[in-house]
Amino acid sequence: MKWLQSAWTPFGLGAAVLFPSIWLLNESRIPEFVGLPMALSGTLLLMDGGFGLRVFPRFLSLSRTREEENLPETMLYSPALGGIRLSFVVCFTLVTMLGLAGVGKADWLMWCMLATLIGYCILLTVHAKMAIQRAGNYLIEHRS
Repeated sequence: MKWLQSAWTPFGLGAAVLFPSIWLLNESRIPEFVGLPMALSGTLLLMDGGFGLRVFPRFLSLSRTREEENLPETMLYSPALGGIRLSFVVCFTLVTMLGLAGVGKADWLMWCMLATLIGYCILLTVHAKMAIQRAGNYLIEHRS
């Protein structure tokens, strides 16, 4: 289960959700109220994985050992922090699907998706900071 605590997991899930939903929307095989939230959810997961693969390691450039490099990433994608972000994506998808099915497309959809994207970026940044702090505390406790 160690592979679940890797940045490749949300990256792979995002690709598995985003690309089929875009293709199915293009072929008109699924309704828009299902496809649009799924496409944005895949985008959020791809962004999460991309952050973990490309940006997050640059925060840790001063780490000296392999353990010091891997521990913050493991904590960022642990069930405690990664589960919150995954729950956020699932809840967003369901609420947007229900809103689109009930109200239909309107200007509120664009604002909802923009607010979701900004909120997810803030959540990801806060979780990265928490993971770095937790990893630092763990390393301090276990070196003594």
